Amino acid sequence: MNIVHFNHARMSKRKPPTPLRTFGLSDQISRIDRDIRWKLSSMREDAGLSRMELARLSGCTPHEIATYETGENKISANKLKVIAELLKCDISEFLEELAGPMYRSGTEYAQIAKQLDKIKDDEIKDCLNHLIHLIAARVA
Repeated sequence: MNIVHFNHARMSKRKPPTPLRTFGLSDQISRIDRDIRWKLSSMREDAGLSRMELARLSGCTPHEIATYETGENKISANKLKVIAELLKCDISEFLEELAGPMYRSGTEYAQIAKQLDKIKDDEIKDCLNHLIHLIAARVA
């Protein structure tokens, strides 16, 4: 039988991990976590899924989905990827905060286009298109 000896002396010489706030990252990470849970809830609702339905499809429990959406628990990257695929979106939509302003504006356009696609009345689409052109001309 092999016995593994734990070297306590070596462990005691290690420095404790540096807190994230020392690097100025804790606020950014908190913002990212908040954005992920808000987007998860919003995208789930946009897809017309209940927490129970998303849980069944993703292999999670309804309680897990609830804790991700409320921020009680953080979601793993693997589960976020599975859920993004189920919601028919790219995982990057949850992580826009990390990508910077240029990427965010691109996904904002994609989100606007996604909402416009839901409008079936061509006359309303034409009016919205005209309105956007008027606003853009006035701002420019």
